[in-house]
Amino acid sequence: MLKPGRLLVAIVFFQLIFSCKDDKKQNQQNAGIDRNKLIEYSKIHFGESNYSDLYKAANDSLNSWIGNKLSASKMQRYSNWQLDSLLCFNIAKNKCIMAIANQESETVNNSIIYFYGVKINKQWYFFYGPTMYPDPFNHNPLPFAKLHEIAMDDIFKGYLKKNEKSGKWEINEGFFSRFYERDAYNFPFTTQEAWEESWLKLMRENWEKRDTTNYKLLQ
Repeated sequence: MLKPGRLLVAIVFFQLIFSCKDDKKQNQQNAGIDRNKLIEYSKIHFGESNYSDLYKAANDSLNSWIGNKLSASKMQRYSNWQLDSLLCFNIAKNKCIMAIANQESETVNNSIIYFYGVKINKQWYFFYGPTMYPDPFNHNPLPFAKLHEIAMDDIFKGYLKKNEKSGKWEINEGFFSRFYERDAYNFPFTTQEAWEESWLKLMRENWEKRDTTNYKLLQ
């Protein structure tokens, strides 16, 4: 169980270089496994109560960022959004990949944001990743069910892979390493401690930023 008061928040932007070839391979690895099976596997791996607690903590963090007008939360402040119910955990249970679905509004196109969690010194920290626009020229709100379907196809596939010997599904650790191979400032790192400190530093910097711009008045 996650202990109240043990969660701190990190908001960072993470630049990723994606390989189309790797994405295609990962998509093929998840062919034949649906969303509900991924959720079920993840809950068993992480623990169902812990899974629910972490999902709530991530939602609470997003609402806190919005309420405190942190600059990075601009998109959520001016759109209808949902945190996808699928949480993907690595084998060590200290890294998590999520997705935020944003519906079209006056200031925001339909989009999906990569959303990450990392556990440092027994505490979970959350931060933003890149944003993808599945249909940038569509100015009508896409149903959340459709946005979650897109997230399943473009973000979550590759989470599990079949063991070549047993034929059973297992966590694909490579799915996580590609997101964490550089530190918070996009530099190579030498130790786990250096990697963790970079995110803690960036967390502090982002909490110092407040966004007072009224974006609706700029339209």
